[in-house]
Amino acid sequence: ITSTGDISTEGSSSDGIRGNVGVNGDVTITSTGDISTEGFLARGIFGYVWNNGNVTITSTGDISTEGANAEGIYGLVKNNGDVSITSTGDISTEGSYSDGIYGFVLNNGDVTITSTGDISTEGNNAYGIYGYVYGNGDVTITSTGNVTSLLASGIYARVYVAGTINITTSGTVSGTTGIVVG
Repeated sequence: ITSTGDISTEGSSSDGIRGNVGVNGDVTITSTGDISTEGFLARGIFGYVWNNGNVTITSTGDISTEGANAEGIYGLVKNNGDVSITSTGDISTEGSYSDGIYGFVLNNGDVTITSTGDISTEGNNAYGIYGYVYGNGDVTITSTGNVTSLLASGIYARVYVAGTINITTSGTVSGTTGIVVG
């Protein structure tokens, strides 16, 4: 999926951009415009693979969401594969569980998140950047902008079974706790 214009949506489950593969395969999303959404589960960009495959998301525009469970950018692999998210714009969210950027591999694989813009979240349990591998794999987070979470940690990274966590920041990271590694 390639999107070059601005996008705005209103309503539940009204993602700005959504790309998915039902079984095995890769999802690649590139967006250069600004995205705004208003609604429950209305993510800015959502890319997911329901079994094995890779999710790659690149966004250069600004993203804002208003609503619970409405991440700015969310990349998900439900079995084995890698999630790679690159964002150069600013991201703001205003709902509970609405992380700025969320990368999640449910089994084995790597999560790589690179953000050069500013990220702000205002809702309960809304992390600025959240990288999580439930099985085996590595989580790598690089952030050069400011990350501010009002009611959650600025950056949260976790590998549940085995792997390496690497976090590099050059901007300010603030929240209930700045950076959490679990």
